[in-house]
Parts: sequence; structure tokens; C-alpha cells
Amino acid sequence: MALRQKTGYFFRLIGWFLSRCFKWLSISIGASVLAALVISLVICSFAARYIFYNRDNLPKIQSVVDFDVPQVGVVYDSNNKPIINLAKEFRLVIKPNEITLLLKEAFLSAEDRNFYSHNGVDWYALLVRAVGKNIEKSVETSIRERKPTLVVQQGASTITDQLVGLYYRDDINSTTNKLAQTWWGFLPRKFLKKLEELKLSIWLEEELVKSQYFGSKRAAKNEILARFLSYTYFRKVYGVKAASLYYFGEDFDELDYGEAALLAGIIKDPSTYAPVLNQSSSLSAQRQLGRRNSILDLMVENKYL
Repeated sequence: MALRQKTGYFFRLIGWFLSRCFKWLSISIGASVLAALVISLVICSFAARYIFYNRDNLPKIQSVVDFDVPQVGVVYDSNNKPIINLAKEFRLVIKPNEITLLLKEAFLSAEDRNFYSHNGVDWYALLVRAVGKNIEKSVETSIRERKPTLVVQQGASTITDQLVGLYYRDDINSTTNKLAQTWWGFLPRKFLKKLEELKLSIWLEEELVKSQYFGSKRAAKNEILARFLSYTYFRKVYGVKAASLYYFGEDFDELDYGEAALLAGIIKDPSTYAPVLNQSSSLSAQRQLGRRNSILDLMVENKYL
């Protein structure tokens, strides 16, 4: 009887101890989650103010308007036939009126389906998908490490955002370094860089619609798209015109749906999705075809096909 009483007391003691542990753990996890959410919301409010109202350390708008970038120089013979290309970067620039409908539909499907409707930032993609995923990951990390932790993994870049990141890369890095020296410095550098890219994306579109530049949103968007397609890296070459010649031996206005989708898929990761001559890895080819097919599926989803 005494043994049964002692055994019962022991198990009650274990039960009391475990209940205390679970209660302490739930309070600790709840506090971490709440702290992570509050910190995320406060950071988002300050970030919004920075993006919309801060116009310090802006780069020169005229440089992107003129778009005087390195491209291929051609030497011709006496019969006006090209005999050699001279360039540090193999790039061919295209104009807005040269962009074919197929090319536009492929790249918008791959990179920015709402390009012509947003103001430089796709807020739905950013807030619902990117910020939502980042907050979810931050909460998970806070629970695991039992301390408030901010995690930045997903960005939701638009075409304007990508052009800004490529063209104003040095300016963005410089401003990011300056931000890191202020109270913003406790945040990950990736977050600060994205913050500056978003600010410049909205600023760029605000400026380009003005009468002294392109005069309307549609015209500004077409110019941004042409610059993006001319400036982007396709592994061995720069710009979609050079990429079409390099990979398919034809001009970009002769591309079929599969070829256009393949080029549009390269941008995400050129080292993975760009075709390679004499490719030895079937896995690499499968990845490239899979990426191409996913772009074709998006084109169907967007009712382009």
C-alpha cells in the first residue's frame, strides 16, 4: 500500500513537473511569436516611410534615360559586311518598338505579370507572398531559437526592380553601406539592399512619366522593358537580342514560343538555365527544359497561349 502511494505520488510529481514545463514553454513560444510579429510590423511601417518619402542619395535619372551602355562595336569590310565584333560585353540594345508581342508575353509571364499595372513595386506579390513568407520564416526561426529573429529570404522583384538593381548597382551598394552605419544596421544587409531597390523602383517610374522624359506611364513602361531586355545577363551575352543570336543563331523577332520561353527562363539563374554547347549532364538539360515548360505554362495561365 505504501509502495502504491509512493508510486502514485511520484507520477503526480512527474505530471506536475511536465505540466509546468509545457506551460512555461507555451508562454515562451507565445512571447517569441508575439515579439517577432510586433518587430516585423514596426520594421514594415518604417520601411514604407523610407520607400515612399525618403529621396536622399538618389542616382542620376538622366543616365538611365540616355541608356548609353557598353554594346557590340562592329567592323565592316568594303562591301559593308560585318567582319568582327568589338566589345568588352557582348550586348545588343533594342528599342521599345522592336519588342515583339511573343517576347513581351514570355518575359512578363516569367518575371512580372503585373508589369503594366503596378508603380514599380507589385504590392500584392511583395506583401502577400514575399513578406508573408518572410514573417512565417521569422516566426519559425524565433520559435526554434527562442528569441526574436528576422529572416529575409524572398523578395518578389518586378522588372523595374531588377533593372534598378542591375543599372544602379554601385549606387545601391553605396547607400546600403550608409544605411548599415545608422540605426537600420541591426537589420540584415539583404533587407537594406531590397529597401533601397524598392525606393528607387518607385522613384524611377515616378520620374519617367514626366513630360521632360517619356510623358506617360505606358511609354515609360515600354522604355523600362526595352532597357531591361537589353541590359540583362544571359550567361555568355547581355541582352535578349544578343542571346537570341548566340543560342539560336537567329534574330529575336524570329523566335518561336519554345525559344522565347527558354530565353525568358534563363534570367532567374543563368548558370543553371542557360543552354551549354556539348552539354554532358542530362540533369542540366532537364532543368532547362523544365524551366522552359514552366514559362509556357505561365503563358497559358496568363491567356497568352
